Amino acid sequence: MAPNEAAYREASSDPWAALRGDLRRHVVEAGLGRHAETLLGVARPALRLVAVDASERAPAVPAASGSGDSRRARSDPPETGTEGSVQTSGRTRLGGLPDVPDGFRWPTRHRTRVRYGDRIEAGAPLPFVAQINLAELPPVDGAETPLPTRGMLWFFYDARFLAYDADDADGFRVVYSEAGPDDLRRAEVPEGPGTSGDADPFEVFDPVVLTPRAELSLPSPNTDPDRGLGLPLNPVVDEDESEAYYEMVERWDLGGTEAQGSTAADEPPTLPPPVHRVMGWPFLIQNDDMEAECEVSTRHPGVLGRLGDAVRSATAGGSREDQGRAFERVARDSWQLLLQVDSDDDAGMMWGDSGLLYFWIRKDDLAARRFERVWCVMQCC
Repeated sequence: MAPNEAAYREASSDPWAALRGDLRRHVVEAGLGRHAETLLGVARPALRLVAVDASERAPAVPAASGSGDSRRARSDPPETGTEGSVQTSGRTRLGGLPDVPDGFRWPTRHRTRVRYGDRIEAGAPLPFVAQINLAELPPVDGAETPLPTRGMLWFFYDARFLAYDADDADGFRVVYSEAGPDDLRRAEVPEGPGTSGDADPFEVFDPVVLTPRAELSLPSPNTDPDRGLGLPLNPVVDEDESEAYYEMVERWDLGGTEAQGSTAADEPPTLPPPVHRVMGWPFLIQNDDMEAECEVSTRHPGVLGRLGDAVRSATAGGSREDQGRAFERVARDSWQLLLQVDSDDDAGMMWGDSGLLYFWIRKDDLAARRFERVWCVMQCC
């Protein structure tokens, strides 16, 4: 069998092989051929969650030239509601009301406090963001810690009071159940304390049914060089390569799974879809330190937590700066992205200023199905 015929048959039966071939072609056509093996080595398989009918997405106002915002400029989110919307029970989707089993307890705020002039009430229900039917997800190629193959995940986040630090641990929640679609019913809008001050009332986002597609995710151009990935990120070393990598990742990532099957010479999609993603690399807007942020936010104050022994072992006799770098390295080895939820006009979701939510989980917690230990980070422009 000829080599090109063998490659064709492999790509036809293995979507990940086809994506690796597409990525290699994009890298070469972007003028980064000498980095092809490096980029193929660091690319992480993931699942892009795309709207079942992407043609229904509303046009967005293009970003102004030279604005520095590589993401599409979004229009104001539409008014939300559930009347007249079409929802499929048990499907993976954003917004609407969750499909839950009997006995499900809607997550709420744990304690009452005042923040920035607004009062957060204990018992206030958290807005529902998304649900994932795990049986709908194909296996992620080479995943070190795979997801469960059945059951449901529900994601909640209080957009009225954006979570920034450990004090906001009750502002988001992930709930897991082994229940199947036949065991579910549509939840009702929960009752609970309202809000005061300038905070918005409880919100039900518009439903957007999603379907998973295999993709290869690449490290962001904002990736910390200390990760040692060997990426062409330093404009001082080679400005042309740095710019070429930025543009290639923008096309590859923001163009969605359709762009990953096109060529670098094609025009980029007019309306890049939101980057909703299961596992893989995060699409960064700000700093590349989320794993360390998750670890710091979930450990006890003044203690290095479960990573302490590893950090102390790696930095015996070292400086505080050495300990900080070691802490970041160990945290990066311990945490992985579970779900990334983008701002989405169709769902009426806007996280800060065109931001994203990143739900992270420790690998050992994922293996043990301890989804209640997820930590959420929000980044925005």
